[in-house]
Amino acid sequence: MSNNAAQQKKDKSNSLSTKLLRKLTLADDLSMNREPLETGMFRHWWAIIRTNLTSLLALNLMFFLFAAPIIVSVFFVFPVLETKFILDSGFNFVSDMGLGFTGSNLDTEMALRGIYMFRVMFNTLIIPGLALAGLGGAGLFYCMRNKVWGANVKIRVHFFRGIKLYWWKFMLAFTVIGIGVYGIVGSINAYFYYSVLGTAPWWIWIIMIGSCIFTLLTIIYMFNYLPSVTMYRLKHVKTIKNSLILSVITALPALMIMIGLSLPLFAFFNNISTLILAIFFLFYGFSFYALAVQCFGQFAADSFTNILYEQSVMQAERDRRRAEHGDRKKKNSKAKKGKAK
Repeated sequence: MSNNAAQQKKDKSNSLSTKLLRKLTLADDLSMNREPLETGMFRHWWAIIRTNLTSLLALNLMFFLFAAPIIVSVFFVFPVLETKFILDSGFNFVSDMGLGFTGSNLDTEMALRGIYMFRVMFNTLIIPGLALAGLGGAGLFYCMRNKVWGANVKIRVHFFRGIKLYWWKFMLAFTVIGIGVYGIVGSINAYFYYSVLGTAPWWIWIIMIGSCIFTLLTIIYMFNYLPSVTMYRLKHVKTIKNSLILSVITALPALMIMIGLSLPLFAFFNNISTLILAIFFLFYGFSFYALAVQCFGQFAADSFTNILYEQSVMQAERDRRRAEHGDRKKKNSKAKKGKAK
């Protein structure tokens, strides 16, 4: 029985998670006397929402100022420009439908190719649009960190302080997300563009699948990276490394939460619910989502990083006491020898 227990302990110590956790750069977080999420991640998230509706509304509206350009471009400007492009081109979509109709299949093909190429080019605005939203994300996540820690939040002061402290890190993170999203959208429209010509090249499929995988992994990674940026004062390389390690360990719960948060977004495909969902995001949606990500990051930190840091501090204290005890024994032994002489 003891051999089995020893073997299990050895296997556990050699597991992938244990090996990865040993590579974490340990440091104390920036909180002061905060309590851990003893009620659980979801209960903590909901408790903050119930007691902070007014401040979450204000933070959501402030972030919306930075996210408005990409939202307006995608949902309002793009449809208008696409319709204008079709009308200005004067393409005849009736083809050879019968007597009295002029035009040919070539007109339809040229129109479709033009529309898909227009989408490929216009959607490049996703990247700078999300980068600008990342600027507001720095302030939003900084305030959400204080909300999760139970600290006081002065909305205007802390929002712009977060931008001042973390602006380039969040802009970089949101730019990477934008590249992945554009890779998906752009490759899909490029596929339709080539399909009109009769065949789609094989490399379009590689870009499309690769973009989907890249974006999925990036979002899972951001569940740990974005909260870590505001929670610890580490070199950026160390933050990237720690977030990568925690993302591997917490990949499954992060994926489940990401799916849960994504379900409401499918309402955008329904004309009736689109308006309701748009109003929700205008007032609370961004704050709710950012708070959920921050709570997840705090959960991962409390489960791994902070525990290991506390253990390392306790071990360092034990080592210091052993060293002091050893020094005292040496001094006492030398004193005894001196008296004997």
